[in-house]
Amino acid sequence: MQKLFIYVFLCLFFGVKAQTYNYYFGNIHAHSGYSDGNKDSSSNGMNKPADDFAFAKLSQHFDFMGLSEHNHHSSSDLAMTPSRYQMGIQQTNAANSGTFACLYGMEYGVISSGGHIVTYGFNQLIGWEPGNYDVYNAKLDYDTYFRRIAHTPGTFAYLAHPNTGDYPVGTNGIDGSAYNATYDSAIVGVPFRSGPAFSTFTDYSDMDNSDYTPYYNKLLAKGYHLGMGYDHDTHYLTFGRHTTGRLVVLATSLSPANVMDAMLNMRFYGSDDWNTQVNFTVNSKVMGSIVKQNASPQISVSISDADGETAQSIKLYAGTPGTGINPAIMSSVSNNNTLLYTDASLTFGATRYYYLKITQPDGDVIVTSPIWYTYTDQVGIETYNDKAVWNVYPNPVNNVLNIATEFNEAYTLRLLDVSGRTVLEQTETTPGTQLDLASFSKGYYTLQLQKGQALYTKKVFVE
Repeated sequence: MQKLFIYVFLCLFFGVKAQTYNYYFGNIHAHSGYSDGNKDSSSNGMNKPADDFAFAKLSQHFDFMGLSEHNHHSSSDLAMTPSRYQMGIQQTNAANSGTFACLYGMEYGVISSGGHIVTYGFNQLIGWEPGNYDVYNAKLDYDTYFRRIAHTPGTFAYLAHPNTGDYPVGTNGIDGSAYNATYDSAIVGVPFRSGPAFSTFTDYSDMDNSDYTPYYNKLLAKGYHLGMGYDHDTHYLTFGRHTTGRLVVLATSLSPANVMDAMLNMRFYGSDDWNTQVNFTVNSKVMGSIVKQNASPQISVSISDADGETAQSIKLYAGTPGTGINPAIMSSVSNNNTLLYTDASLTFGATRYYYLKITQPDGDVIVTSPIWYTYTDQVGIETYNDKAVWNVYPNPVNNVLNIATEFNEAYTLRLLDVSGRTVLEQTETTPGTQLDLASFSKGYYTLQLQKGQALYTKKVFVE
């Protein structure tokens, strides 16, 4: 029964994948009066999610919006409850249309000694206050929270305005702790900028100057797979109108499911400009891809701006995951909307990630999600690590490893030890299955899922 549920959910959620994407501009970090948003409701009468979506739909260059309500009720203006959360979901579903996508989620956590996590895809309120949650999670237990998200297919965590020491797991924040594969499965991104959170402007002129790229670089260097977004963190009736900054997603069409799919697959970027389209590929694979191929990586960039702007500079950054060394500029061009570069220095078996920082003549900046690329001598197999396609849990594991996929046709699972030797192999035909790893030695393993010519990989640690 559980396997059937996973299969039906994933089929409905993900639908059919395609290779041609459109660009949609929006924001997934905002608040209604159901938590601590709509602070000006006494003067305009707008307070509910339905009111906010109606306002947002009329904003310029704004195709989607997510309301991420604070998950707790610790004061009069943080009033989230399980019943309100369900009311918000209902109003969001009713507000959806073919021309504007509406999403509803939560912002979990606290600022003091903690950190905020924007979360979508989890349709029950997670909290810690007595009697004020559907699912309990201790206030500062971020380890359990990340594991909960990683173990729930179709759900993601997005780190809101992250700072050094945030999201404590043990004695340090995740930026000061060792890479964790389970956290990596949960987290899809961080914002390039966040805010201005308490702006009351509605003329698109209040630009934010925060920059979370250093935090982004630190997690990338540790080995995390995460993209670069853009947040508004809206608290007043300004949805989409106080700034021209946008989160840009690449999706096949405009719907909540397709926006979610773009976020889960890291097909998004952060942009100060509200209509610039960035086409960034490595060997024809789009941003967010994690791919292994038998060829040198060929980077292609083309930029389209409806206002006719030519980029002042395009900088291609490259780094090696797991080294702890921040990425560096590998190539750049000036006064051009295209960049072509072949990384001939990448050797067999080596992996690099690449992302772009684009600066426009008016000072607007765009930062993209990366593409991770491994140069392999395997022929005919393309390897991906698709957060939307499958989940494995728990990780670390000491007995049974659960696997949830979107496949109901034959696929092969292989477990490889650190030397690359296959130590387990089996074929499955159902979306959900289990692997008994109780007899395996402690250490890191590579779990592969192969379906046809596609090969998906995850790191697994056996305790």
